[in-house]
Amino acid sequence: MLDHIKYQSSMGTKLIKVRFTGIRNSELVDYLNANGYDAGEGSVTKDTDILIIPSEGYNTGSKYNKAVQYGVTIKPIQEFMDELSINL
Repeated sequence: MLDHIKYQSSMGTKLIKVRFTGIRNSELVDYLNANGYDAGEGSVTKDTDILIIPSEGYNTGSKYNKAVQYGVTIKPIQEFMDELSINL
């Protein structure tokens, strides 16, 4: 199982909620979900922890804007994969 997939909140243990914008990577989504993340193409909400973008400098779209509004961590896909040592 990947490191840091859960964290303690005031409501108990919560899965890390990962969303994607500007890029589709079903293999990564499947991998994350199989390892305990809540990953998918869904909407960005206040409960979203990480928004994956195609590359540094990508800053368009409603998901991106919502992520900024809610203070969600925004990471380029390669940086995210490198940090977790994911090689697909």
